[in-house]
Amino acid sequence: MKTITSSLSSNPEVLIIGSGPTGLSLALDLHQRGVNYRLLEKLDHPLVFSKANTQMTRTLEMFDRLGVAEAIMEIGNELPKAAIFKDGKLISNFKVEMETTTMPFLINIAQNQLEDILRAKLKAMGGAVDYNWELTDLEQTENHVTAHFLLPNGQKQTLQTQYLIGTDGAHSQVRQLLALPLEGITYPDSLVVTDLYVNLDLVFDTSYMWIHDQTFLLGTPYRERNYWHFVFNLTPTQAETWGPHPTLDQVQDIVRERIGKPELQLYDPTWISRFRIHKRKVSKYRVGRVLVIGDAAHLHSPMGGKGLGNSAQEAFNLSWKLASVLRGIADPKLLDTIEEERLPILHSVMQESEISHLMFVGKQPIFRLIRNYMLPLLLKIKPIARTVTNQNAQITDHYRTSSLTSQHTDSPNIARSKVWKQGPQAGDRAPDICLEHPDGTPIMLFEVLKHVGWILLVFSNDVKPNQIHQLRHSVAVYGSHVKMVEIGTHGELRDPQGLAAQLYTASISKMYLVRPDGYIGFRSQSVQSTPLLRYLERIFLPKVTSLPTSQFIPVKEVQP
Repeated sequence: MKTITSSLSSNPEVLIIGSGPTGLSLALDLHQRGVNYRLLEKLDHPLVFSKANTQMTRTLEMFDRLGVAEAIMEIGNELPKAAIFKDGKLISNFKVEMETTTMPFLINIAQNQLEDILRAKLKAMGGAVDYNWELTDLEQTENHVTAHFLLPNGQKQTLQTQYLIGTDGAHSQVRQLLALPLEGITYPDSLVVTDLYVNLDLVFDTSYMWIHDQTFLLGTPYRERNYWHFVFNLTPTQAETWGPHPTLDQVQDIVRERIGKPELQLYDPTWISRFRIHKRKVSKYRVGRVLVIGDAAHLHSPMGGKGLGNSAQEAFNLSWKLASVLRGIADPKLLDTIEEERLPILHSVMQESEISHLMFVGKQPIFRLIRNYMLPLLLKIKPIARTVTNQNAQITDHYRTSSLTSQHTDSPNIARSKVWKQGPQAGDRAPDICLEHPDGTPIMLFEVLKHVGWILLVFSNDVKPNQIHQLRHSVAVYGSHVKMVEIGTHGELRDPQGLAAQLYTASISKMYLVRPDGYIGFRSQSVQSTPLLRYLERIFLPKVTSLPTSQFIPVKEVQP
């Protein structure tokens, strides 16, 4: 069996610089894809406070593919509800409703706790984080990257790798060495974030927002009793008079005033931090064999809670592409598609974060009108609340315009039809649904999609057996890279109630080719080998043979 090295190697295939959630997620996903990597961290210890704390549904789904979702949900606090107060009066109270997922909620978990879980999983798989490695310089050729490091004892160390990935945060040394500027603006507003204890008599399955004419307070409870995460803005006077390090008394005054409970006692803060809001990003993720992702590539307002999730999604987007290139089954140009696919989403996330930021700290009357009156009313309308929730949970993010997506119909009329457009499109997240094994045992589709390669879903009812046989024969040339799963009366999986067929509009869409990151790459109206093979030839290099089974590491749930 192949040995996957994650530390002590002087020539890893991939060097990951930075051991936050983005770097850890990338390391775990590369590990299960059989890639030799090394994860290096400048600091001498793990993170000890929360920083980011909200995990959205799509991120939880991807963490489930890594085998850590169960541990996250055991430690984190599920928040399926939200409540908004205006001047102390409850004006909106709604349940977070999402479809096609087994995780219709947000999870409130401190970032340091999340990192503990990811490191524990990495350790269980034989990996590790190497601390006290400070990157000082790098150079690259057409074939490799050479990275230079400074160790605590003054010793200098040099490592060579095929690809180097910067996941080293807002002050990224990798980004600076690439001379990639963070282009954008910094807002004048100040926010304060804190984790602390308070005896607040509220239910713990809800995220809360207290709004006033020019101020807000966001509160999300952790699972530990009376332990809360608060974010709030400062008035112009407070911004001028408060120092760079707010005190517990100052925070207590704010929380008391904005919740409207002068008797509240706040105690034992884990951390209190004042910060400015940025809207900045790099113009490109990749420079040759070096890439930056996560906070190393962009900074934006935490309003909306998408920062960590967006960064983790970039890691999942990059990982399977790196593995494909390193295994010689895809052209290195595949790595350019991370910019093509993630930059539009990043642009949308930054726009949404900016709108949220302006709504909650903007001084213009229009923003206060939307925040104080229109938004609470709109969120009472279930379809609107569901749309907002799905978008915020990132399950509607898509790659429809990517060069890696393609759709086939037998006629132009079908492509223009309402039914075709209602189904999942190429580039969309493949939605989850419950299926059955032939013996009646239930299985979620996402369990099937945990295969590290591509999955071809074929809805075979009303399809002739010889067509299925011919398709299997055509796909077999790709070995374990492409796994065909037949859903139908005689298939590997059954859909007795027709719910999967309805969700995937199988009456008009028979084939879905799902990428290793769970997004639909190719969709076809009918079961035909020719358009499918034409698509696969765009992804894989000629004469691709299957990887040895030993290179695929199964995903298992591991508790920290």
